[in-house]
Amino acid sequence: MDISLLTFHGFAYDGKTFLAKQVEVEAAADPGPRRSTRYVSRAEKRERLARRVEDSGMSEIVGAAKSMFEENWPRSRTEPTATGLRFKLQTWSYARIDVWKGGVGIVFFPRAKALCLEEFRQPVQEIRHGTWPQNREPVEDPDTQIQFKFTAEEWEEHKESLSALTTAVYEAWENSGQ
Repeated sequence: MDISLLTFHGFAYDGKTFLAKQVEVEAAADPGPRRSTRYVSRAEKRERLARRVEDSGMSEIVGAAKSMFEENWPRSRTEPTATGLRFKLQTWSYARIDVWKGGVGIVFFPRAKALCLEEFRQPVQEIRHGTWPQNREPVEDPDTQIQFKFTAEEWEEHKESLSALTTAVYEAWENSGQ
């Protein structure tokens, strides 16, 4: 237990009393250097993601969304993230699947929107979504991510529209020569 001792020295001057506080603190033992973050291997990230997907109860939808990207973006690479799975075309991230209890989100990054902005208008009107940064115009603001949010029922209702959108993004990417 660390104990700090607080003492006062009293002085009288010109008919007044002054108190001066003196603090003596004994330093705790130095625990040594600490790393603020620990390296997490890709395998460990995949294991965490698998647990997150299982705990969410959304395994079927996550699998279907992942398959949608893999089929429509044949040259993409995937990376696990803290909340889901990121899809990269060459070295840049264009989309991500996020997983939470009772729902799934499909995020399109600004780079994907820039390829075929007009194709995002209809899905934004039809599908529940959010933006990052929050409360931004999803299509008009070029620096905004769009996250389409789904429950199991909503996924079934909108999966064709999302598949068409992922196809449009990939075709625009290929045509851009990136």
